[in-house]
Amino acid sequence: MREILIILLLCSSAFAQGATLNDQFPEAPEPVKRMPYGDLAHDRTGDPVKPRVLTKTFFLVHGTYLAANVFDIEMTHQGIAHHNCVEGGFDGDPHPSRGEMYAQDMTIFSFITGLDYLFATAHPPKWFPVHYFMPAIAITKHLKGGIQWYSRCW
Repeated sequence: MREILIILLLCSSAFAQGATLNDQFPEAPEPVKRMPYGDLAHDRTGDPVKPRVLTKTFFLVHGTYLAANVFDIEMTHQGIAHHNCVEGGFDGDPHPSRGEMYAQDMTIFSFITGLDYLFATAHPPKWFPVHYFMPAIAITKHLKGGIQWYSRCW
């Protein structure tokens, strides 16, 4: 009988604490720091840093892509306007205007940059920077095209 009373006493003290233990304790302990206005807040100094998407390398690569694109368009325009050459890589007219070339090439540039931004938000591994492959190919293509206009039509 004495054992039953001890068990009932212990059980009754456990039920007297509260409805659930979640009301008393958090699920996981969190580091806190005192804020300037006297309140407590979560201390995020030890949290891992979220990787950035728009880095200096991203802007450098896509800025170079934009510069190579403009170089190719301007060399093509000068070659068509002042010399006896025609555009072979443009769809349609062999004598496209500067506006037509900018409209086509900047649409492609915007699409590739947006796609590269989406690839970068997936945070690929550093040894496989998939979001720099398309601009690298386009930079090579546009620099080669602009230099060919200079070397063949001037």
